[in-house]
Amino acid sequence: MTNYLDKFQSKQPLNVVCIGDSTTSQEWCHPNWIDWINFKFKQSDDYPAGVNRQIINSGYDGQNIGFFLDNFEKTISKFQPDLVILSLGFNHLENLENFEEETIRLIKRIKELGSEIAIWSTYETINPKYSSSLKQASRIYSKIAEQERCLFIDIYSEFRKYHLEKLFTFVHQWENTEWEMEPGEIDFLHCNEIGNQIIAEKVLREIFNTDLDFAKEWISEKGQMGTMIPLDTSKYLL
Repeated sequence: MTNYLDKFQSKQPLNVVCIGDSTTSQEWCHPNWIDWINFKFKQSDDYPAGVNRQIINSGYDGQNIGFFLDNFEKTISKFQPDLVILSLGFNHLENLENFEEETIRLIKRIKELGSEIAIWSTYETINPKYSSSLKQASRIYSKIAEQERCLFIDIYSEFRKYHLEKLFTFVHQWENTEWEMEPGEIDFLHCNEIGNQIIAEKVLREIFNTDLDFAKEWISEKGQMGTMIPLDTSKYLL
């Protein structure tokens, strides 16, 4: 069986499904990390690469592993994925007791489709209350990835290289009792476009062995074409 990376590099048809919570769905933030990957898929190579590559955002706000187990056909299997990128964990932080077991169940179901799996960990946030649980969730994913032969992308450690206050600037609009956020407070769950580009660059580099260098050509002398202009993320490093 040809693996996903061979298909990507040889421009064969490739279906990538991204499953996760609101850190994946990201309807309110553009460009988000999936926007960048889709941009790379569609714009960086000549035909037929773009039309052969499909990236499906199957993330759902507020959801967890159990949701994807219960809605497996609607969210994953109907797309016949070559690769599933899994990024869940935030909605498990209050109870990580069954997190590992449920994640393994989901991974095994995905593998039954003949799909490969990459996991990126929950990232660090500006709220230190959750740092310990986020680190634990990341370690669980690392352990599962090694055990189940999945690719692990350590976004948790990646975010810790940056000034987090620069990555979390969205202002929460309503009371969120679950996460103890009040209207007008900084949203510590959802990173901004800077954080999303950091995720995208690490995903592209470690999953697809590529980058966003091609996008620099979209910057013209008299302005910018559209909004897909990569930032210099090195400015935000510690």
